Amino acid sequence: MKRAVSSLALTLLLCACAPSASPSTSTESPAASTPESAAVESPGNAAPEQAAALPAGLEPTGGDVLDYEEIRPIAIFSDQSPMQGYYTMRQGEHWGLLRNDGQELLPCVYDSPVNGCFLGTDADPAWHVERSEPAPDSDRELDAQLRSLGGGHLCDGHGGYYQEFYWLTDLQRLCDYSGSTGPSTPTHIAPALAADYDGLFPARDAVLSEGEEGILLPEGSDAPYRYRLPDGTPLNDQSYQTALPFGHEALAVAQRDGRWCYLDRTGHEVTAPCYEGTYGYATQSFGQEPSTSSPLLNGFAAVCRDGKFGLLDSTGQERVPCTYAGLVWDGQTGWLRLEDGWHSFRLPDAVPPTIPDAPALPHEASRVPIEYAYPDVWDEAGATRTTTSKGTLNVRSGPGTGYDKVSDLAPGTAVTVLGRSSTVEGWVLVILPDGWPPVGWVSSEYLE
Repeated sequence: MKRAVSSLALTLLLCACAPSASPSTSTESPAASTPESAAVESPGNAAPEQAAALPAGLEPTGGDVLDYEEIRPIAIFSDQSPMQGYYTMRQGEHWGLLRNDGQELLPCVYDSPVNGCFLGTDADPAWHVERSEPAPDSDRELDAQLRSLGGGHLCDGHGGYYQEFYWLTDLQRLCDYSGSTGPSTPTHIAPALAADYDGLFPARDAVLSEGEEGILLPEGSDAPYRYRLPDGTPLNDQSYQTALPFGHEALAVAQRDGRWCYLDRTGHEVTAPCYEGTYGYATQSFGQEPSTSSPLLNGFAAVCRDGKFGLLDSTGQERVPCTYAGLVWDGQTGWLRLEDGWHSFRLPDAVPPTIPDAPALPHEASRVPIEYAYPDVWDEAGATRTTTSKGTLNVRSGPGTGYDKVSDLAPGTAVTVLGRSSTVEGWVLVILPDGWPPVGWVSSEYLE
């Protein structure tokens, strides 16, 4: 029987934004500040006059000054972080593609911001572009130009990918819910995925229910998110409209009361919910306004408050206060808009985060249905065993005869061991040869 996921209603826990300090018009080497104390322009005031010099802490690259009207981070379809190494830029009403060193890869001829494709690679990125009037000959020429410049290629279009996490209140388990198209199956959090998310998951509450069409998304797409540990413990008391993962950084970014705030790994919000979106997957159908505030990228995030841009550090202070007409940062090279154009910069103290090691396990470790017991010992993962000739071997959803039978194996069937339980001896989780269910528990007494 397939299962469906349906949402539980949650009440948003709201808190007021801390008041801002009095405005300041100083633009000479601004000191780091928190959002509550940073300089804020009064509505309707003109931007402070700025000299064509970078603020303290930003190291100029010596590159050319660019005159685009807007530069924006690139969103990747089905991903939650801006793409590193590239930006999309606007001149008039049209958009193009820019490498972060200032090299124009695609001219401003497209009707929407250029978006990244999740099937691209670092060596060969793929790009989604959009025109109101198709121009296949021009696109072929631009694709050839893009390839010749080492900037990847234009994507032909394909299905998408999604990944969500749900805290199943009826099972008291956190599950992964991901797939390419259509419904999916709630599965256990595999060790590699737990390492990817630092054991801190933005998840929505749900319950497991029957469904004839496979696994259904929760009822109500507005169900709030909470950050949870793998055992379901909430990181704080707040609920969020949208919540991004930590991405191995010190802070995560989440939306509350229609604005974005930053919180640390203890759940403490180090900024008020006062920031606006700086990027997002933008098309004519999705909308072209930036929807998401940037996560930290190598310790810093470009932020926007009241239409002005600045740079946030890993403590929640604005290294560059939000007083500028434009600022972008991709973790490597940033651009700041001054009165004479866009100036490129680096941050000497930007440091890539430490990425924890994760056990190298077969892919099936991520396909264990959430109703099954999950192993916690992986020392035999990948070993091949064969069922004995003592008869058909029952396959169960957990390590013991008290669990449901889900399949069986004929004598002499080869299986691959996935894991075992540290508390129940004599049983192993194996990869099944027929594909569904993908795995099951068997008694090791009947394996050789």
